[in-house]
Amino acid sequence: MLSKHLFKLSQTAPHEQTEAGYRIKANKDNFPILKGLSLYKLHLEPNGIHEPHWHVNADELGYCLKGQVLITIYDTEDTKATFLVKAGECFLIPSGALHHIENTDQGSAELVLSFSHELPDDFNLSKVIGSFSNSVLGNTWEKKVRFLKRLIVLKQPPLQRFVKVK
Repeated sequence: MLSKHLFKLSQTAPHEQTEAGYRIKANKDNFPILKGLSLYKLHLEPNGIHEPHWHVNADELGYCLKGQVLITIYDTEDTKATFLVKAGECFLIPSGALHHIENTDQGSAELVLSFSHELPDDFNLSKVIGSFSNSVLGNTWEKKVRFLKRLIVLKQPPLQRFVKVK
C-alpha cells in the first residue's frame, strides 16, 4: 500500500518537454498533501534554457544535481545578478524576480527546484509580451502600431534550445 506521504517523481511523466529538456512537477495537483511547498526536476540539454520568467507567489531554492548552469536574476530592486552554479551547489531566487536558467555545460544539466508554494505561478516573458495588443505595446515603448505589426510574436515553450553562433 502506498502512503499519501510518498510521491514517485522518477516515475512521473514530464509536464513540459522539448528538444531543450523537460520539467517534472510535484505540486498540489499531483501530490495533494503538499502545503506551502512544491518541487520540480528540471533537465536541460546542452544550450537548453528555461526562458526568462518569474513566480509571483513563491521563492525558488535550486540545487544542481548534474552539470553547470548560468543563472541570471533581475531582482525587484533593479539589481542584476549572473552566476554559475555547478553540481553540488544551490541558489535562491526571491519571489517576483525575473530570472532564467541556461545550461552552459557540454553535457546535460539536472536541477531540483523547490518552491515556497504548493502551486507556484510561472509567468513566462514570451507569453506575457505576446498577450498584449500592439496598441498597448506601442504606448509602453513609444512606438507606432504599424511598427509593431511587423514584429512576429512567437508562442515559445518555456524550455528552449539556443544554438551558439561561432
